[in-house]
Amino acid sequence: MIEKKPILLVVVVLLSCLLWQPSYGENNTTPHDTLCIYQSWESILDGMPDQVLLDPYIEVVTPFDVYFETGDEMVDRMLHEATVAVALGDSLWFVSAVWMQDNFNGDCHKMDDWVPLFFNAKIAFVQWHGQTFFGLDDENGDPYLIDFAAERVDKVDAQKLTQLLDPYPDLQRRYVSMKDYKKRHVIEFYFREYIDRITADPSVPYIVD
Repeated sequence: MIEKKPILLVVVVLLSCLLWQPSYGENNTTPHDTLCIYQSWESILDGMPDQVLLDPYIEVVTPFDVYFETGDEMVDRMLHEATVAVALGDSLWFVSAVWMQDNFNGDCHKMDDWVPLFFNAKIAFVQWHGQTFFGLDDENGDPYLIDFAAERVDKVDAQKLTQLLDPYPDLQRRYVSMKDYKKRHVIEFYFREYIDRITADPSVPYIVD
């Protein structure tokens, strides 16, 4: 049974990602890396992996496109065809682009392989950037909300964020009154404020009820 504690995991995972410095296009495995396999959101929120793999092959194509492989054909098929998300070590999470494309419409159909995932019990989003040219803003992805009710994955831009803030008019007014409300750093700040609000809001359902 899922223990429905709306503890914000996003900040912890984000800090871990900022501290991880991969070498692009190379195997980034370090000794005793573990890859926890999750095949449902129930197992993700319970923190109970369906399988744990040791020392996977990891290739960071871009900061927003990571590839995992084990060398075992059956395991790799399960990993790429029947897995929702994986956790590398304790706190680096990635969601399967294949899973998103099979279950959602929207921007996820532009994504490849495994995409950085951030979530708590009430919200999930990925960090992604369409530009893959290294040195050109490649470290700063945009948030893309996984909307389970609408079955869509959409970029959180100014229009989307304004819509998300409809239930919180005070926060919405503060956001739209900002001179630079369309700029990324302002969007990201108020999106974090939105996450805090829905996490504490008892009327907002959990991802898995």
